[in-house]
Amino acid sequence: WRMSNILGIEREEPYCDNVAGLVKNAIEKCVEAAPGLKSRSEEATRAIMEGLILAGLCIGLAGHSRPASGSEHQISHYIEMKFLENNIDTKWLHGNKVGVGTLMIIEAYDFLFKKSLNQIKSSGKYLEFDIEKWRERIKDGFGNLAGEIFRLKEQDILVEKVDRQERMDLIDENWTTLKQDCYEVLPSPDVLREILKDTGAIYSPKQLDIDKELFRETMTLCKEVQHRYGIMQLLEDLGMLEEAVDYIVDKYYGV
Repeated sequence: WRMSNILGIEREEPYCDNVAGLVKNAIEKCVEAAPGLKSRSEEATRAIMEGLILAGLCIGLAGHSRPASGSEHQISHYIEMKFLENNIDTKWLHGNKVGVGTLMIIEAYDFLFKKSLNQIKSSGKYLEFDIEKWRERIKDGFGNLAGEIFRLKEQDILVEKVDRQERMDLIDENWTTLKQDCYEVLPSPDVLREILKDTGAIYSPKQLDIDKELFRETMTLCKEVQHRYGIMQLLEDLGMLEEAVDYIVDKYYGV
């Protein structure tokens, strides 16, 4: 949400510092309560319930779901869609998938912002975009829904080099702010993994019974589920999406 605000890309979901601050307070309470969730302590349960209620109120105040739904939810939505499509009956609930998705998205942030933007620019990969490859991926991943995805996303795809250069210039101009406001405020993947373990939650896509190729597909296509800018779209704009996905897939499934 903050990323799209910094880049000025999405204006139909206006950003509000006050609402974002309320969500951050709720997150802090939930993180503090995390160790008590395994034993279902009253204090921990109260903190989670207060966080959920506050998140709902923030959605109402903002007028959209951005305060409580980011790229991690796009991962969850895609997995749930594929499970329904293939009649897979799973014991894992929405929150389990969002928890795993949150860790995967933080892995994506960590992959990107530990790199030098100058090196990314010098590679020139960001200037190229294979629209036909993108369309084929959409058809393979979304099947009968592909037409809806094309209508939702195709108008915003940057194909021409001049447009992709303009996007790079915009990212370059705001890189320091993006890093400070969208990455440095996040826990590391290791810290979040331990928080999930402390609660007794699952923390790996393998635990969701997702095979390696479905996971790769999920990480590549999850951003297409919504018309909403996030880290996976930023990676694609920088020509880094496939490299980032390969890194995360190999980390959790092995080379």
